[in-house]
Amino acid sequence: MNAFLLNLAILVGLSANNHSNLELYDIKTIHANENQVVAMFFPSPIRQAVVGNDAFSFSYNTTNSQHLGLLQATSGQPSNLLVITIDGQIYSYHIIYNKSLSILTYFIPIEDSVGREDGQVNDYSQH
Repeated sequence: MNAFLLNLAILVGLSANNHSNLELYDIKTIHANENQVVAMFFPSPIRQAVVGNDAFSFSYNTTNSQHLGLLQATSGQPSNLLVITIDGQIYSYHIIYNKSLSILTYFIPIEDSVGREDGQVNDYSQH
């Protein structure tokens, strides 16, 4: 798992270095808890995903890529979620523990992508 995190950090760092002027993104916040599963449907199947700390878990099918990822949390510090889909889109979210959830299902639009892993900025980004 540590090798995966290191590779992912290098990949994101290389992508960021391809831009002379890095853009700031309005990153959305998703709430989760231990009693409910938050479903996230991405526009393309998920290839990789990682959360920032052990208070959160994001599960997805690593054998047969699917659009669905499931988020849960235990009480703890806020963190982040990074998802890369098979088409190279990168999605980044703040994730926060909340005892009460008002949204349990997210249909993620491609416009939520913060960029591509090849360093290209999306033309449809609304940042």
